Amino acid sequence: MLLAGAAALPGGLARGAGAQELRERPAGQEVAPILFVHGNGDSAALWMPTIWRFESNFYARARLFALDMRLPSARRVDSVREAGRSSAEEATAQLAQEVARVRRTTGVERLVLVGHGRGGNIIRNFLRLNPGQKMKAAILAAAPSHGLIVSDTHLVGSEFNGASPFLRALNAMPGEVPAGVPVFTLSSDNRDKWAQPDGRFLGLPGVATGIDGLGPALRGATNVVLPGADHMEVGYSADAFGEIYRMATGETAANSRIRPEVKPTISGRVSAWENGAATNIGVAGARVRVFAVESSTGRRTGPLLHERVTAADGAWGPLDIDPEMHCEFELTVRGYPITHIYRGPFPRGSEHVHLRPYLPSADDPKEGSLVLVSRPRGFFDAGRDRISIGGQVVGGPPDVPHENMLRAIGPADTQIPMQVVYNNERLAGLTWPLAERRVTVIELTE
Repeated sequence: MLLAGAAALPGGLARGAGAQELRERPAGQEVAPILFVHGNGDSAALWMPTIWRFESNFYARARLFALDMRLPSARRVDSVREAGRSSAEEATAQLAQEVARVRRTTGVERLVLVGHGRGGNIIRNFLRLNPGQKMKAAILAAAPSHGLIVSDTHLVGSEFNGASPFLRALNAMPGEVPAGVPVFTLSSDNRDKWAQPDGRFLGLPGVATGIDGLGPALRGATNVVLPGADHMEVGYSADAFGEIYRMATGETAANSRIRPEVKPTISGRVSAWENGAATNIGVAGARVRVFAVESSTGRRTGPLLHERVTAADGAWGPLDIDPEMHCEFELTVRGYPITHIYRGPFPRGSEHVHLRPYLPSADDPKEGSLVLVSRPRGFFDAGRDRISIGGQVVGGPPDVPHENMLRAIGPADTQIPMQVVYNNERLAGLTWPLAERRVTVIELTE
């Protein structure tokens, strides 16, 4: 299916930048609740700017939901139990529970489901196993619809193998989509690290995957391409928001700017790791302290704003915050380094400000200080982006964007400000000594 008025591409695709409105919203139609489903190893926190953009276009906050999968990472072999990871069946069951909860909460049956990465495949599986669902739309961003590889010798048993029983069942549906539900996909053209013809990002350089940049597209869906977007940007960027908004509402968003609130309230959950995999399960006994900091140095500018030791649910908030304030979250969780997380302003409130301590790596330095620059909603592209850490420009040869964490080493004997520039976003954090089991994380919003 082609978008009306859009430039045609091979395989029934349309370029996102030129896409026209998909359909008109009938007069008096009830605003559909939207349920966002994150990808592999992620959390609902990644949808925060997308939700802010919906709110800034006057979409009711009470109609916007984001699911936290308890164990968000897929098993290496779907049928083999693995600590800290979930099967496709378990993830689908949790999505079914959340769909039922959203329907009970809103009293509305026809939802919009939006999934990124693994979340897109889980949405398809939920609709396959529950035919007749009265959904307004299913929107799948960078979903591995045909797998990361199609192979009888590599990733055998993985839900990300196009030859697996899981994906064979999904793609056996007529048109590869569930009946009765409008399905839309968002793909990169050739910049998605998980939709590449060569297996180097799977640790299989030189091995043909059988997948290309159009791997996320589905025969029976309306397929849209976001040229130049990486795997994460296909779901979480401002451009992706514009397409998701159009697909969900049939209208064009007035803009993608985030409209600040006067006094936002933020809250979230502290979670940790199990068997090396990130979880979204609350941690009891974690201490969270929040400080206002200087935007140019990361130095604390006043007294403690907030402190809480978490109960069993891991909740650390709520906190009313200045929408222009840069802040530091000092996170102490037993068994992990004290993690100092530096964030830019929160222009709007959110219940998805989730915190997770840093998981030490064998590559970590043994002395000095460690600074990690995190871009959760996209990968760094040294050929496209302007990036510097501590005044040093980060460069590299042109490549498919594939890293969302940069590392810098600082001194041990003194704290220094470490300023980060990423295009138009500027953040700073202080270094902390590894000898005290402390690390710095500077987390970008865009």
